[in-house]
Amino acid sequence: MNFGDNILIICTYQELMKQYRKILKEHHLNIDIEVMDNRYGKDMSKIFEYVAQFQKKGKEVIITRGFLAQQIGAHLPFKVIEIHIGAADMFRALYPLAGKGYTVGVVESEPYVKVAKQVAEILNISLNIYLVENVEDFEKGLLAAKRDGVDVVVGGAWHSYEEVFFQDYGIPYVVVESSVESIENSLQNALEMYTFSYEQQKKNELLEKILSFSEDGICVLDESGHPVLMNTYGEQILKEKEENQIEDFFAEIQRQMLSERDGHSDTLVEKIGDEYFLIQKIPLEVYGDSAGTIVIFKREMKIRDDEYLLRMKLSKKGMHAKYTLQDILGKSKIIRELKKRVERYATTDATVLILGESGTGKELFAQAIHNCSLRRNRPFVAINCSALPPQLLESELFGYVDGAFTGAKKEGKAGLFEMAHTGTLFLDEIGEMDLSMQTRLLRVLQEREIMRIGDNKVISVDVRVIVATNRDLYQEVLRGGVREDLYYRLNILDITIPPLRERKEDIGIIASGLLPQINERMHTHVSSLEEDVLKRMQTFAWRGNIRELRNTLEKMVLNVQYGTIKMEDVAFIFEEMERKSHSAKSAGGLREVCTLAEMEKKMIQQALQEEEGNQTKAAIRLGIDRSTLYRKISKML
Repeated sequence: MNFGDNILIICTYQELMKQYRKILKEHHLNIDIEVMDNRYGKDMSKIFEYVAQFQKKGKEVIITRGFLAQQIGAHLPFKVIEIHIGAADMFRALYPLAGKGYTVGVVESEPYVKVAKQVAEILNISLNIYLVENVEDFEKGLLAAKRDGVDVVVGGAWHSYEEVFFQDYGIPYVVVESSVESIENSLQNALEMYTFSYEQQKKNELLEKILSFSEDGICVLDESGHPVLMNTYGEQILKEKEENQIEDFFAEIQRQMLSERDGHSDTLVEKIGDEYFLIQKIPLEVYGDSAGTIVIFKREMKIRDDEYLLRMKLSKKGMHAKYTLQDILGKSKIIRELKKRVERYATTDATVLILGESGTGKELFAQAIHNCSLRRNRPFVAINCSALPPQLLESELFGYVDGAFTGAKKEGKAGLFEMAHTGTLFLDEIGEMDLSMQTRLLRVLQEREIMRIGDNKVISVDVRVIVATNRDLYQEVLRGGVREDLYYRLNILDITIPPLRERKEDIGIIASGLLPQINERMHTHVSSLEEDVLKRMQTFAWRGNIRELRNTLEKMVLNVQYGTIKMEDVAFIFEEMERKSHSAKSAGGLREVCTLAEMEKKMIQQALQEEEGNQTKAAIRLGIDRSTLYRKISKML
């Protein structure tokens, strides 16, 4: 579709048509023009019937002016671009009447009246206003103007519709004609509308293509849970269901998701027909208000196939750990001590528990332990235990055999324990693992044997296990979320990574170490940070730790591009950070920070106080050995 094909210009008088044709010719534009003139007088029903026929001819946009533009926009399904009456247009109409003592009547709609008042005040012309809201108001207004002794009436093109009236009553009528500027503005508005409509249509067609080629079933529900959009694969999945059954099906899905994990689950494994699907829901929001839900159906077998291909590619790359001890940046006392501990722990195959807040670099430490160990040339396999529902996590860790469940691969699949054989398996977010999975994991740690899902034989594995969490696992034990026997099996060797706010002297070293990486990825050339910038950075709490520091550095680098990051270039970034911090405090969202180490220290101090300093009784109260308590107390001193 070319610009102008779906546009119709309706001129309310002959002179307007001539102006449009001249301007269209100058701009080499081809747009159809119709002259309404006095074809149907003021019979709006016939006018609407006449204009409506152009919809069948592919017209979607009408360009016209004044009262007619407002009426078409209100009663017909066209996009209407009004030829606005500007102050210059009104000035040209009223200027000849200035200084002659005329009483001028304006019988028109609100837009005309507003402009007329402004110009009349400048020209010191007395106006009588007769506001028009519907077609009958024109004749009423003209009669009132005649009765009030108005000398001349100013308005749109109603002299052509009311020719007999003006002849009978002898009222002079001045037409406010549209200027070249007003006409060109209307065409510019039409061009912008065309461009926007074209781009929107292109996006819609692209979205339809994407949805049709997606190998996932996608369905959009409105706020009432009624399906309003579904791609081809989604229709195939639900083809067996009637329309009322589909609504009941989605309602049941929503109910099950709300019932799981205290209403916080957004995934569900459901059998539809002969296959299992991982169902995800994503809330839709528009300007912060709920607008419905997107439901995605992922075929379990397809997920497994994709994961298998990914594992094969990773396996070809060696599934190796890329970070070493040298990548742990910092020279603070606590970091130097942790590096020494990493080297000591790397000499054994005992399980390591890494504790630390989100963003402190727990996987970095896990990879460093692996690369310091004798297993450094063996696989390093990592998985986030919170990223998958329990059913998929189980098959991911332990694998399955042919026929274990519907959709299982004919040849079966090895689990991550098998893939990490002779190497290291890193289990991140271990505190998110459900109790049934914890039982299976405990057996593997004890026996070093796994059993695939659906199998009846065990497979021996030689795997060093490293786990990490940002939770207080001992509190999870007391709460019942973590098995106590698993906790002691995991907590053989432990590393607590301090948050960035507790080692602010390392911020400069970390920032300098991150800059080359950021430059390489963003194709920038920033060499260093000004001292004032570094000092300012050291004043923040960095609740997101190194991850937040990296994000902030990336923003600084993008704003500076090359050379040194100076305070005047990034002051606004610090101001934004301070505003967010103040907002969080005022909302009560910034609670007092308490690290895992601090929490453990408080618990030990409380137990000792309650047992009047008796370490044996305090150890029993805490559920740990007396030697372990003694070691922890030594660290506190």
